[in-house]
Amino acid sequence: MTSRAAGTALDGKGAEVAIDFSIGSAVPETLSGLAAQRIDVVIGTTGWQAHEGACRQIADQAGIGVTRVGEFRHRPAHLSSRGEGGRGAICGAA
Repeated sequence: MTSRAAGTALDGKGAEVAIDFSIGSAVPETLSGLAAQRIDVVIGTTGWQAHEGACRQIADQAGIGVTRVGEFRHRPAHLSSRGEGGRGAICGAA
């Protein structure tokens, strides 16, 4: 998947996972589009934490896995899991 113009639909074309390195304010919309296609997501952007509650709800409702990765000095934190804890369950901490 590549960058897209605002308002256009995401097409995962059979993808199992997508990586979002966009901008923080775009994460909820991007996540929502991917969740609708049941595509798991790795969030690698910064500044999206103000939208974390909405993102958790989107992931939980869709039952997708979401992993947040930060700077390389930090280890990844899983926001939701397709395995342990059930699909879409939020687990882990930053």
